[in-house]
Amino acid sequence: MPTPHSILQQHTQHYKKSCAASGMEIVLKLHGLVCPDFRELQDRYGDKNIGFERLADMLPYGICAQEHRMPIDAGF
Repeated sequence: MPTPHSILQQHTQHYKKSCAASGMEIVLKLHGLVCPDFRELQDRYGDKNIGFERLADMLPYGICAQEHRMPIDAGF
């Protein structure tokens, strides 16, 4: 079974602007819901900056992402 470290080491962001899709793929990989070479979300959106507006794309894999808003100062 791959370790979290090996999953992160193997993962690659394939497009310049696919950081959000890449991040969602990492979450799915770390939870063991997709194989280590999974890149469907990045390929779906390509070089498009989707932000985290597409968090619902993880729902079919059993991850329910929620957006929490708080004042920026509360984060410090």
